[in-house]
Amino acid sequence: MKRISLNNNVRRIGNEAQHSSLSIIYYPLSILIILSLFFSCTDMVPTKEVRLIDSLNGTAYAYRYRNLDSSYKYAEQAYSKVNFYKSGKAEALNNLGFWAFMNMDFDRAEASHKEVYKLTKNELELLIADIGLMKICQRTAMNKDFYGVLYCFRHLLLLPSATTGSDCVAQSYSGRGSIGGY
Repeated sequence: MKRISLNNNVRRIGNEAQHSSLSIIYYPLSILIILSLFFSCTDMVPTKEVRLIDSLNGTAYAYRYRNLDSSYKYAEQAYSKVNFYKSGKAEALNNLGFWAFMNMDFDRAEASHKEVYKLTKNELELLIADIGLMKICQRTAMNKDFYGVLYCFRHLLLLPSATTGSDCVAQSYSGRGSIGGY
């Protein structure tokens, strides 16, 4: 009988030692996970806003080649209703830039696409803005100027202290039209 109770005591002590060594590992790990959840999401956007803006932008894109005025209406609503969702605002600007391009309002299209660079680092939206600016350059016979202007524009946004805007424009822009006038 003593032997059984001694074995039970040894097992209990072994389980307590195992439990305490696991708690030493899991306790700090659980605190770290909880803190990372609170501090890792710095640019949290309300889900309701994301769904609304994405829905409006999706509808604007769906109407792109069917009904240009409806596309504008939904893109404008998405742009005006954004509070925190900058990527959604950038998508709305790309939709508005497309609308302006199709209506041959190249200055407005250019302004819309350039504003995307200030709002987001979303590479997809930046690529769409690049393509929009490229289409404007093609339509206005400024094909060569596009590459220099795009380089300068992105370079100034990423490294603003590296060079001044006027230096960059003088190096890459021949002075025609409004694409270089940022």
